Amino acid sequence: MAELADVSIQMIKGIEGQRTWVSDKMLTNLARVLEVSSFQLLIPASEAALSNDSIVISSIISNLKKNIQDDINSRFDQFINK
Repeated sequence: MAELADVSIQMIKGIEGQRTWVSDKMLTNLARVLEVSSFQLLIPASEAALSNDSIVISSIISNLKKNIQDDINSRFDQFINK
C-alpha cells in the first residue's frame, strides 16, 4: 500500500499509530490506492462500506478524527491564550 500511495512504510505506520497527520494530497493518494473516494476516509467507520480494506479504512478514519480534534484543540488553546 505504501509503495502504491508513493509514501514510506514508516509514514503508513505513523498514520496507523496516530503519530502522523495526513495531508490532503496523501489522503487523495490513499483513497486512490484503496479505490474509495477521499471523503469515505473521513466518515465514521460504522458508515463506511465493508470491504477487505475496511480495517485499514477504519484505522485511517480513527487517526484522522483524532488528529483533527487535536489540531482544533491546539488552535483553540492558542487563540484563548493570546
